[in-house]
Amino acid sequence: MNKDIDNLKFWKDHMEAAETNMNTTLRMIDSILEIVESPQNMESSPELCNDVRALSVRIRSSITERLIALEDLLGFLKEYEIKK
Repeated sequence: MNKDIDNLKFWKDHMEAAETNMNTTLRMIDSILEIVESPQNMESSPELCNDVRALSVRIRSSITERLIALEDLLGFLKEYEIKK
């Protein structure tokens, strides 16, 4: 039984680290979006800004989906740990 709890804690720690990493990546993508959506950059290179923006939005959406699933798993692990 102790081994099961240790395994849960191990996976919970790794998932929390992944969550932190994903949140950091989302902040970087937000910075990219801020740059490409600035009026000066849109005026000087609208096509490039639109392309970078479209890719950034797709990446952000993909990471957000995975982050939601990860948060659900973390919630499950925390709940299961409390019940043990």
